[in-house]
Amino acid sequence: MAHDVFVSYSSKDKPIADATCAKLEARGIRCWIAPRDILPGVDWSASIIDAINGARALVLVFSAHANASQQIKREVERAVNKGIPIIPLRIENVQPEKSLEFFISTPHWLDAFSPPMERHLNYLADVLVHILEGKEVPEPLPPPPPPWWRGRLGMAVAACGLVLLAAVAWFSFLRPPPGFAGTWTATALDIRQFNTENAVIGAEVPAQLLGNTLKGPDTKGVLTIDPSGQFTLSVSGQDEGTVTAQPENMTNTNILTFVSDVTHQSFSVGALLFKVVPNGGGQAFSPQTDPPPDGQTPYTLDLFPAHANIGPFTGQPDYQGSPDANGNMRTLDLIAGAWTPEAFGQPAADANNTVSGSLTLTRGGHYTLTYSLLEKSLFHAANGNWTRTIPAVNGAPVNLTDGGTYVFNGRDQVTLYDQIGASTWQRSP
Repeated sequence: MAHDVFVSYSSKDKPIADATCAKLEARGIRCWIAPRDILPGVDWSASIIDAINGARALVLVFSAHANASQQIKREVERAVNKGIPIIPLRIENVQPEKSLEFFISTPHWLDAFSPPMERHLNYLADVLVHILEGKEVPEPLPPPPPPWWRGRLGMAVAACGLVLLAAVAWFSFLRPPPGFAGTWTATALDIRQFNTENAVIGAEVPAQLLGNTLKGPDTKGVLTIDPSGQFTLSVSGQDEGTVTAQPENMTNTNILTFVSDVTHQSFSVGALLFKVVPNGGGQAFSPQTDPPPDGQTPYTLDLFPAHANIGPFTGQPDYQGSPDANGNMRTLDLIAGAWTPEAFGQPAADANNTVSGSLTLTRGGHYTLTYSLLEKSLFHAANGNWTRTIPAVNGAPVNLTDGGTYVFNGRDQVTLYDQIGASTWQRSP
């Protein structure tokens, strides 16, 4: 997905970097931040370079950790070489090392180490809006007004404040912290958080297409957790768009190009059609010598990107086209139909823990990819950290654990973070 701003930060400053990203995106400024926006299986360094090249500005979350980071120096140098504006957000009162000083000596330097951070993030958003729209950058923030505690009025207000503070402290002490028990509905999902569960389907469905299924308007996620920590997770989504074949007629190897209506990104793979033979193998389909699919004979459709075979899909296509004078058949006429990743051709061993998907192709050049996940297991959360037991889903190993951190926004909204993704959940009434 296109973005406006690349967020550069040390992994040790991730909480502030995440808050910065959230504030900018709430203002309509599209951000790219690692590791959230690195697709599974894509080279990390190449993703960073592509993201910087595609950005219109770079926000540097600057601290002592960032000052010592070689990776950040490379990111800043890349942005300078591409002529991309750099806006350093200094969250600690440290001076840049000489290797960084030249690049970030700029009028857009923002000091954000004096509270409140919200005030600085709002100003950062204002600066970026002006830069992206080609307008003059707004004046720096004035210093906050001095405390007004002198005089009788000030003393009276202070006394009232102490009483209120005591009441709030008393109320907070008696009220338990937010808990996870209940039913939660997902407002944002990242398929990378389910990499272990997707170990099988991810080897057969292109990762770019699979990731799109949880970005559409029909994506659903429901998480129910009881007081003992037993949870039930249900996730489903769908990606659809256009598919074209090159060459148009079936050959030994065709290229299928998918363009998602959800993300508007394109993805190309090689494709081979095989007829399933009785001994369990496959025989490559030849338009010149083999009869067309009849809707009853099983076939496999292998998809493979540049580096590895990631199929196959199984199906029973029903050819409805007409060969041309030379006996050539249109590729989309031959492969139109419903296809299932081969690993999901049999019923799941555990109906409570499954991953499934299907790919439907039409003669007119439309595709639909569906995805669903269901699992039941144990969840534990305390002191900002969460863990869960990952059940044996479609052949995944038993008793693996996953975990990360969580942040409540109020009592009824929580975001779960792990090393490669984040999901946000709203408690249902």
